[in-house]
Amino acid sequence: MKLNAVEFVKKVLADAVRLGASDVHIDPFPEGSIVRFRVDGLLQYMCDIPPSIHPEVIARIKILAGLRTDVHVTPQDGRFRHDNCDIRVSILPAQHGENAVIRVLASPESGVSLADLGFSPNDVARIEKVLTRRQGLILVTGPTGSGKTTTLYALLGLLNKSESSIVTLEDPIEYALKGVCQVNVNPKYGVSFSSGLRAILRQDPDIIMVGEIRDAETARIAVHSALTGHLVLSTLHTNSAAATIPRLLDMGVEPYLSAATLSLIIGQRLVRKKQGNSYKGRIGIYETLHVDNAIRASILNRSPVNAVVAAARAGGMKTMHEDGMEKVERGITSREEFVSVLYE
Repeated sequence: MKLNAVEFVKKVLADAVRLGASDVHIDPFPEGSIVRFRVDGLLQYMCDIPPSIHPEVIARIKILAGLRTDVHVTPQDGRFRHDNCDIRVSILPAQHGENAVIRVLASPESGVSLADLGFSPNDVARIEKVLTRRQGLILVTGPTGSGKTTTLYALLGLLNKSESSIVTLEDPIEYALKGVCQVNVNPKYGVSFSSGLRAILRQDPDIIMVGEIRDAETARIAVHSALTGHLVLSTLHTNSAAATIPRLLDMGVEPYLSAATLSLIIGQRLVRKKQGNSYKGRIGIYETLHVDNAIRASILNRSPVNAVVAAARAGGMKTMHEDGMEKVERGITSREEFVSVLYE
């Protein structure tokens, strides 16, 4: 009996939601396509698709995502809703056919509390104190896939009040936030992070969220926005909270500007949660570097990272290593998982 592409895609999406998969990969090969789910950060094999049905499966996904079914040599991106989930689709022409990756955004992350994400009571208190200032620069750091965007949405959830104008610049928009003006980066039409941020500043915002600082120009505009009375939240790819400071310097941000604008830097990773002898779900391990006078002095003196860490710990910061070891001791995750995520 021939596989029905419509029913197959419907079942794949239902299984992905049921299993809590963040992504679905459909990879074509000469002998057939392979379907894999990413669950708790790891890809898991699910099933094969005969090569004869692969084009029909891809066509069905394209139809759902509003993409062109007659285009096969150009990458395409789209999105749609399914079972109360936001579904993002990326189609990429490959050697043996079109490759599809489906991102499943199953819940409104803005409704998740900092405690739910794994922040300690002390870290929550430090973060909430900084958020009351309503100006300055807050950065969430870590590698790709470490949950930075989820943390940003949680922070926006705390800040989203009727008396504040919040504008976000995202690539892409992950979740719709009620009461927030969300802008999607679109280089094709001249909306980059830097140009979009300049346009946002003309919209009289109180709070600005920039999905990622990728270049020197965006870093410069974000810093000057924080300097002129806005609260700016963004992400940066660094290995630790303290490593953010030399990274900004590398991007052309002078130490006096970093010292004047930085309020809080959150470093994070995601580890799998232990459930008996297996894992289910993930939780963050964090360090929250509150930029106090001692840290500002370290920034102005261009102190090495280890000196910044020492000053931050003296000011009450718990490092990611310490937070991870605490979660190991409490049985939330395993030592092997913690070590593999933070040090391998």
